[in-house]
Amino acid sequence: MRWPSPPLATWTLIDQAVLSFGTFVLNIVLARHLPISHYGGYAMFVGIISIMQVVCGTLLYYPLSVRGSLLAEAELRRLIVTGLGLTAILGVPLAVFLAILTELAIAPGLFLPAFSVLLASQLQEAVRRGLLAGFRHREAVLGDAISYLGQGALVILVVRQFDLDLASAFYAMAATSLAAAGVQWIQLALTGAAPFPLVETFRDFWTLGIWSLSSNVLNIVRGHSIPWLLSFVCGQATAGLFLAAVNIANMTNPVQTGISNIIPQAAARASARSESEALRAAWPYMATGFPIIAGLALAMIAAPEMLLTFAYQDTFEIAAIAGPLQVLAIAATFSYVASAGCAYLHGVNGGREGLIADTASSACLLIAIYPAVHFLGMTGACIAALIATIVRAGFILLAIASRLARERMSRSTSQPRLAEGDTGLL
Repeated sequence: MRWPSPPLATWTLIDQAVLSFGTFVLNIVLARHLPISHYGGYAMFVGIISIMQVVCGTLLYYPLSVRGSLLAEAELRRLIVTGLGLTAILGVPLAVFLAILTELAIAPGLFLPAFSVLLASQLQEAVRRGLLAGFRHREAVLGDAISYLGQGALVILVVRQFDLDLASAFYAMAATSLAAAGVQWIQLALTGAAPFPLVETFRDFWTLGIWSLSSNVLNIVRGHSIPWLLSFVCGQATAGLFLAAVNIANMTNPVQTGISNIIPQAAARASARSESEALRAAWPYMATGFPIIAGLALAMIAAPEMLLTFAYQDTFEIAAIAGPLQVLAIAATFSYVASAGCAYLHGVNGGREGLIADTASSACLLIAIYPAVHFLGMTGACIAALIATIVRAGFILLAIASRLARERMSRSTSQPRLAEGDTGLL
């Protein structure tokens, strides 16, 4: 078995660990210092910002990563600048719409801070993906640390000097994102790079990203409908408690997202040779992450109260979310399998199969979620999410197996047949 070179695999995971740890710290600080109902509002905003991320990520950043991985350095810089232009064109109206939604659905007075963090985070992500497209994960760590570790540190400073509210947290997140974008702009030496034609580039990005967009919209609906439904049925406090459990379950995110971010590029480079070669290129990354995910899940299953107490002390009633955390830990293992497999499919133009898997998974959640929440509350929501994740993983594994079987069949039928009685020997 061929394993990824240690520097590449290591820096991929380190970079994503920085992102996830910074997000984790921010979530813990907010959970400790905001009223639980306000923290429930933040849980709802996480769903809103995820809409922004999925639209820009699938239509702009995912195509940028795949196309950019095949370009020379000068051409990659041009593509990144083009991506930044498209981010501004697509992102501004989308950020305005989502900021209005934040103002109306969560709390008044949040339009400007929500708009700031929505747009700033996407501009930084566009530059960051340029580094990842060139497999420069090590260099990406600096800017990502400024953005993600910086937001937690800045919010802690706010807590020490002022009363914390959502608006000040949003401004802190926006400020660190812009600072990080500036650093990564310099690393990429983008000044002076001329963009490609915007319309033609977007058409190409749309062709590549439309399947991913559809899949990720379903992922957003599937994942972030849960806190919204909990808020509607049980109140914003329950949504806040659910997010508190999710924060701990998301300890698996650095591995899951880091591995999934590199698989499409690796598979895309090898797919020109064959489907099986693409899987051989992606498989070592998949195999690298699974033992780590399994170990973290076992820790959450074995000692949920210890982990929750360490994170939140006596902020919440820990026993109320220990059971849901155990269910989410099991779901995390299936989620890793599904995410890594889906990343592979997107690297080999298999986005349609990924969409089928996400559609089936979302349908299962839609059927199960309301009765599960009605009878079992937050635990029921986690069980419904687990079922949906198992379905998604199963469909994706079946899709990969089917693609490989079709390739083997195609090879066997394309070989010349021997004439009757011919032994095939010289």
